[in-house]
Amino acid sequence: MMDNDVLDAEPGAGESQSWVDVFPWLGQPPGRLETAWSVRPVEEEGTDAREERLREISSLAMKKQWSWTVGALFPALPSGLDVASIGLTPRAANVFARNGVVTTDDVRGLELSTILDWRNVGLTTVADIIFRLADTSLAHAVPGQVDVVPGSTAHIPPQVEQLPSGWASSITNDLTLLSRWFYSVGLSDLEPLRNGAMPSWAPEWIIDAYRRIQSIRVSDIASSQTSRTLASIISDELAQMDDRSIAVLCSRVFADEAETLDSLGRRFAVTRERMRQIEVKARSILGDVLSENELLKDSVNAWVGLIGLVRSMDDIVQLLPALGESVPGINVPAWRVLERLSRAVEVRDGWCAVPDVASVREATGSHLVTIVDDYGVAGLQAAGAGLGCDGESGDVTTRAWLTYCGYVVEDEYVLTRTSSVNDYAAAILSLHREALSAQELVDRFIHPRSASSLRNALALDSRFNRVDRDLWALREWGLQKYTNIRSLIIEQISKNNGQVKLADLIHEISGKFSVSASSVSAYASSAPFEQRAGVVRLAEGDPEVRKRPHETRRLMRRDNGWAYRVVITKEHHRGSGSVAPRAIAGILDIAHGETVQLSSRLGPQAASWMGIQPTFGTIRRFLLEPHVAEGTDAFLVINDDASFNVEPIKKLTGDPLSDVLALIGSPEDRNGISVRTAVASAIGLAPDVPVSSIIGAYTDRGDSDVAELLLKSRDCLELEPSTTRRSEGIPPSVDDILDLL
Repeated sequence: MMDNDVLDAEPGAGESQSWVDVFPWLGQPPGRLETAWSVRPVEEEGTDAREERLREISSLAMKKQWSWTVGALFPALPSGLDVASIGLTPRAANVFARNGVVTTDDVRGLELSTILDWRNVGLTTVADIIFRLADTSLAHAVPGQVDVVPGSTAHIPPQVEQLPSGWASSITNDLTLLSRWFYSVGLSDLEPLRNGAMPSWAPEWIIDAYRRIQSIRVSDIASSQTSRTLASIISDELAQMDDRSIAVLCSRVFADEAETLDSLGRRFAVTRERMRQIEVKARSILGDVLSENELLKDSVNAWVGLIGLVRSMDDIVQLLPALGESVPGINVPAWRVLERLSRAVEVRDGWCAVPDVASVREATGSHLVTIVDDYGVAGLQAAGAGLGCDGESGDVTTRAWLTYCGYVVEDEYVLTRTSSVNDYAAAILSLHREALSAQELVDRFIHPRSASSLRNALALDSRFNRVDRDLWALREWGLQKYTNIRSLIIEQISKNNGQVKLADLIHEISGKFSVSASSVSAYASSAPFEQRAGVVRLAEGDPEVRKRPHETRRLMRRDNGWAYRVVITKEHHRGSGSVAPRAIAGILDIAHGETVQLSSRLGPQAASWMGIQPTFGTIRRFLLEPHVAEGTDAFLVINDDASFNVEPIKKLTGDPLSDVLALIGSPEDRNGISVRTAVASAIGLAPDVPVSSIIGAYTDRGDSDVAELLLKSRDCLELEPSTTRRSEGIPPSVDDILDLL
């Protein structure tokens, strides 16, 4: 922002020690609008205003004075001062140490551009170095003893060919106008072209001359007749070669996939060895051109300098458009030719790396190892610093490069250990610092994973604690571990001297964990607990089986065992166990806390009673062959000889009698037993009970699907005589006849 009061002041007005006294290159007003404040006295040490001016000086130096030496920028910088004492950041101090800078004498002769070219040095680091050097110069400046030091002349423009006469005369006239006017107002020492601004009070014709000078373009000075692009230089050199040499270069050196020498030999009717000789010679010719042509050589050096360690080819082409131009005659970009011949850079998958992609990937991994936390997480900015990527554009490059290397980038962090779900989950928890569910964790994975498989993995990993029914945290956080509802109830009973009120139990467990009050109440009312008058305690003795098998829904009796009908679910196919009614415990004669192994054609089958209900172990292997699809019914069969099997239900046909037999698991061959007898005996009824009693019994059990089919086929069932009477030739009884009526 321009200070109008300073512009109106006389040159040199102000205190004896002004900013321009310490940093003469700032110039004097009104010659430079953006440094009009430079004639003001230096603010007191330790003030925000002083620090703001120092940072502005640093910014101006980086914008305009890259070719100046440190001594030219800071003539008041003391000699022999240890750079470790000027307050550099650790990164800047390390940069100086790596490059042999110990005292201010070591840095005085260095140009800013040289410091920027140092390995792993970005603009942020250079800005910090300039700021500290400026602050040190200001602190040691003696009024009246700072001499004006001219800018560096290290970069003297090379001789150019004869410039177009129109351009030369025009710029000469405008420069003459500017010089005469500045001299006439007493500003003969001003550098208007370097300062980059004109005073607002300058005459319009002077401002117009200045604008004409500023608007000069490269194409105005170096015309197409006197200058050549990289692509045209390469094309001219290729034009001096024969067709075979160009073909071998295009097909082998510049191609993505090199053609074989045998193939080229057949094309040109020469031997493989001859083609090899042609390739060697062609490479040598272009290699000599690259080493001898200053423009090509400087272009490669500029390319390497822009890359640092790694940079996208798109960025490079934006900064150096000539690299992206296609070479006439061979239709490959200029960068491809320079890459293959110089071997200073490798371009792969859109990335430029120095010296090659593999080396930079290895260096990236080595750097990340030094900055990650215990779970393989590092800040994106710290990761980019190791690659020489600073600033906003550097973050974009860092993010894209790390992703290319196979790392996971999330927000402003990089996750380096994601090959296993355990490590991936640990990294996410470390990053988010809060407990997450298994589903929330897998939702953050970049590749699909199963929440159930993750739960199993986390349960076996000592780095994690389950802190709720499905919430996981890092063990190091020290959160209370969740086991199961039964264990939590036992813990509360123990804390309360053997008994606890149900209301207090619900409040304690549901308040800490995502467990409903009804679940706590259900567990507290079942084994191994008992509840009396609202008080829960450990029960004495084993829990009882409340329902007999014949009264249990979907449980059917067979001649040689029992069949329990279930719906096959996704969890069955995943290998999970399945809950069984308590009547199964009675059939297997197992008490609470016991497990029994049943024999089967596929090996032992576990059945246990550890929770509220008995459970079967996984039946997945029985569902594979024959295949039992998800959503269909099947029977879990427990035979009287303690053997086990899984049988798919017979296909329902729509015929009520056939479908009833399928739902109760009646075998195809009933040995003459009637449907009525089969459905009665399946639930423990006598064969000759009335049909209405059979229907009522199935309804009471909860088998409404069977009861509805029996109602539909009631007339047919009532016409069937008793199996026993028919088989023995006994005439129907009066009850049979009355039942029919």
